[in-house]
Amino acid sequence: MRTCQEQGLPLSRATPQLARQIDPRFDDEVLRAADPRASVARKRNAGGTGPAQVQEQIGSLEAKATRAAEAARATPRLDELFAQLRGADL
Repeated sequence: MRTCQEQGLPLSRATPQLARQIDPRFDDEVLRAADPRASVARKRNAGGTGPAQVQEQIGSLEAKATRAAEAARATPRLDELFAQLRGADL
């Protein structure tokens, strides 16, 4: 890791050859695991922070917001109700 730091290179961008010079246990799979974007993309639990789950949550929230806006538009305003009462024959 120090070799990468000295070169200003994140571990996720180290070549397999450089990684094996640092530690022979580093292989392609270990280097992929060190990539933060790939790590986040692997998160797939419900409600999690993986890209697909975040998009799903955004879609769900947008649908709820649309339903709430429709309900708000369908709800009469108080001033409209008072105007109807004033014009009613009571």
